Amino acid sequence: MADFSLDDFTKEVLARMEAAHEKSQEISRISKTIADGAGTYADVERLASLTGKSTGKVLADALVEKAVDGKVTEEVAKAILSKPLEGNYEAIAEACQQAQEALNRKAGLGLKAVKPEFPRSRINGLVTEVTGKDDMNNFAGTLVQQVENLSLSTVDDSVRVNAAAHSRAGLYPKIKRISDGKCCKWCSALAGTYDYYDVNDTGNDVFRRHNNCRCQILYDPGDGARMQDVHSKRLLSAEESAKIEARKTAGIYEEKKDPEQREADAEILKKGGLGSGSGNGIIKPHDPPVYLKTISINDEEQIATEIEAFEKLAIDSPIETALVILQNGDVYKCYGVIDGVYPDADFGDKLKGAIVSHNHPASTTEYSFSDSDRLLFYDYKLRLLRGKDHMFTYQIDYDTSNIDIVPENALDYVNIRHSMMIRDAHKFNFGYRRWEND
Repeated sequence: MADFSLDDFTKEVLARMEAAHEKSQEISRISKTIADGAGTYADVERLASLTGKSTGKVLADALVEKAVDGKVTEEVAKAILSKPLEGNYEAIAEACQQAQEALNRKAGLGLKAVKPEFPRSRINGLVTEVTGKDDMNNFAGTLVQQVENLSLSTVDDSVRVNAAAHSRAGLYPKIKRISDGKCCKWCSALAGTYDYYDVNDTGNDVFRRHNNCRCQILYDPGDGARMQDVHSKRLLSAEESAKIEARKTAGIYEEKKDPEQREADAEILKKGGLGSGSGNGIIKPHDPPVYLKTISINDEEQIATEIEAFEKLAIDSPIETALVILQNGDVYKCYGVIDGVYPDADFGDKLKGAIVSHNHPASTTEYSFSDSDRLLFYDYKLRLLRGKDHMFTYQIDYDTSNIDIVPENALDYVNIRHSMMIRDAHKFNFGYRRWEND
């Protein structure tokens, strides 16, 4: 193989991508529809599929071209994949925002569209996978499918983050999953229309797609209707409304129900656990906590060591877990589910005054504490509460002199929940800060 400049070749690959897209009349037509403000998520899905296939073909050809004995080095894989995939993401993310804003206008909503997060970990994973292949020729077809899937996932992420933002604003968004009529049994079973609140954990299968999946995942912001508190006339969020419905279902408002049972039901609903995303306040089946050791509750160095060791492993966990150090020094590890872990249900009043750290999986995190997290901190007067995901570590304590400043890009998805926590820290007098992981 002749020597070549990676930077120059990356520019050449980008030029090939642009030429391939411009050659497609359908890509041009759909792009114009979306830019004119008449696009829908169905249009963006089709655009993502077309540009994903086109981009994937260009990238596969480039990798085959620069492979040595069928193999591609990590340096070459990064050069060929990173910038082109970032460019494809930016184009699809912009189309998503344009389509979402058109939907918002149609529904009479004055809300700004939220940009989906850049899928850096997936792109890094693709680089690793390409580097590990013995024969790039044999992997080329699979790569095209994976790039198309990555492109479509950007649309799925836009559906999810905008539905989440609208739900927090008190709306009742709908998620619609449509099969192409030729899909597998798994996809067929997921086809349907869902209230966002019912599928709001981002690890939900409704938002998932396998390679070569042609399902459409669409979003309807609804008509702007919200439940209202009849006493304060305050419009309730979808989460608050759903909790009211949950209480009704549990029979808490049934006067004829046995008083002891009614009180027991109320206690269950008080326990919401720690939860990434919006959570739902329901204790899901989970494994019991495991006793690890007993330490001195006054030994700050030993406490820091336990937290560091737990968080180092928990960051990659596909489910939520928690480290709990009780006031007597007993250390436990709690096991939850993808969007919640329940030390309050596991320990009851023993949790009061404890030190707790927990993780938010990458598939469900909102990059800060949830309402359930904050309420548990207050309800059990925790000494310290920490959270950790793949990007950030965050902490609640009683040091009100140590509260982060609202970032300039507060409406970026990674900062929405963070900014809300800063506001609440000032309002309810607790310390809060967040920092990037090393």
